[in-house]
Amino acid sequence: GKGLVFRARFDKTRRGVAYTSVRAVFSNFSDKLARAGVSVAGIRERLLLELGDNAQVLIDILPQMEVVLGKQKPAPQLSVQENRARMVEVFRTFLQLLCSSPRPCVFIFDNTQWADEASIGLFVEACKDFAITNCMFVFSYRDTMQTENPGFYAYVSQSRQQFRKIVHIEIRPQDVQDLAEIIDDIFPPEEGGAGAT
Repeated sequence: GKGLVFRARFDKTRRGVAYTSVRAVFSNFSDKLARAGVSVAGIRERLLLELGDNAQVLIDILPQMEVVLGKQKPAPQLSVQENRARMVEVFRTFLQLLCSSPRPCVFIFDNTQWADEASIGLFVEACKDFAITNCMFVFSYRDTMQTENPGFYAYVSQSRQQFRKIVHIEIRPQDVQDLAEIIDDIFPPEEGGAGAT
């Protein structure tokens, strides 16, 4: 069967808007479920069962989830600290439910150095003690912009210590020779002809 792939490219101009990055990742959520052959009704039933009175909290984080869950009553009022902890727990429940499907889940974050800090913090906190094995998170970012978004790079450092299964791949800038080899690999020269090199 098909896996579930959630992907978003982050924008520097939206970095100041809380949770804009996590909302971008789950845009068109119900369409992605349908394309992968996942029952939207089944996800709705399981989420409502797991979240109970806190279903509205997930909609507050991801407004597009109202299409899946329908209108929900307001969640009970809590203090600021308790509300933050509840948001993390609700989001963790959501991720675990998605990743408990027989289909693998892949989350791809491009230009993550521009992600808003609230979104990155939510993912880092929600993934603590994450027991699901059939999911993968891919973060691409530029390692040369640490002064522009120090909060993000602090999370990168924290995550390397926190999570066991992290593979860090550094891709250096490509020079002319590298690009020529890539072009030759994609468009092999005809026999006896000259390639990009």
